[in-house]
Amino acid sequence: MTMKKQLLYAILTAILAGVVTYVTQAMSGWPIPACAGNGLTYICFICWACYFVCGCNVKGAINWFLSMAAGVVAGILMFVLTFAFQGAMGYLLAVSVAVVILVIFMMFYDRVKLSGAGVFVGTGLFFSLNAAGALTTFTVSDYLLVGGTELLYAAIGLVAGWLTIWFSSLVTRTKGGQ
Repeated sequence: MTMKKQLLYAILTAILAGVVTYVTQAMSGWPIPACAGNGLTYICFICWACYFVCGCNVKGAINWFLSMAAGVVAGILMFVLTFAFQGAMGYLLAVSVAVVILVIFMMFYDRVKLSGAGVFVGTGLFFSLNAAGALTTFTVSDYLLVGGTELLYAAIGLVAGWLTIWFSSLVTRTKGGQ
């Protein structure tokens, strides 16, 4: 890629980053009221980078998204098991046991053609949303709202990754098919 084309590509990507930042900051954590004012832009940028990890194509992005959804389910189950165990063993040990149990199952997601990395990213981001105060009541509806929000921001990031590759192909096209 020539310097001129690379500059154009860099400018287009920078503008896209600005748009993603603006839109997601304006969303202000929506639809999670607990995260209002605590933008979830970081999820978009993590998933934007993940687009490149998953192969830079739509098929890989769909698999990554489904893998993250499986990670959200694993995260929810970790919370459920933690609450089930903590009365008998205390919170710290309960969390650790829940993680051990769920990670065993997470390691088999590749058998159903999901990305192990995507599953772990989905679980990690679900826990980061809890740390941001998104989980307030630990109910089924709370879990679904937080998980759905994570996947919404993940989708924005994956689309941004797709657009980045599209910008590259747009900029590097040559006249006359050469």
